[in-house]
Amino acid sequence: MFTFDDSNDSYIPVCWRVIHFPAFGPASASVSFQSQYAFAKPQVDNDRIVGVSTYVPLNVGQSTTLTKSDDGAYTFSAPTTGESPDSLQAKNASSSSESLALACITASSVPTPVLYLDSVASGTLTSARFVPRLRAYVTSNYQEAQILRSGVSSSVIWEQNLADLDASSTWALTYNPMSGTHSLSRE
Repeated sequence: MFTFDDSNDSYIPVCWRVIHFPAFGPASASVSFQSQYAFAKPQVDNDRIVGVSTYVPLNVGQSTTLTKSDDGAYTFSAPTTGESPDSLQAKNASSSSESLALACITASSVPTPVLYLDSVASGTLTSARFVPRLRAYVTSNYQEAQILRSGVSSSVIWEQNLADLDASSTWALTYNPMSGTHSLSRE
């Protein structure tokens, strides 16, 4: 399982990718990441983000505003220059508290939430200084897009700032039967 985390305690990590491997024998998987970000209005069911009703792509240093029309439709404004040049910002201009998500845009232009904000008060401006620090865990207890309110029940086996990697890299997941531990290492 892979998650991103943010040093801001108001953001809750979301399970970004889950890869299922067999107990024995060789297997492979591919994971792709692009550093294009967005703020999104998540649709949540049983602590799992099942979709987004609207989103807006943002660059670092930009800001957007969430509004809600009289018929209940959510809209983000076009990005503008934000108050902080090193963060992504969103203001909740609806009349009530709303959940928001920081998402990564995939190659197919689909926003994939990576951090969740619960109950952003009306009139509140929230900021994210997102560093794409990916963490890997070996566990079978989670689903993709699950909001990780209680953290992860297993230990991190690997952590990497994706900005420090080449555009393409290959990694091997190995199990050490003597120690009973897993590791992820670059090939």
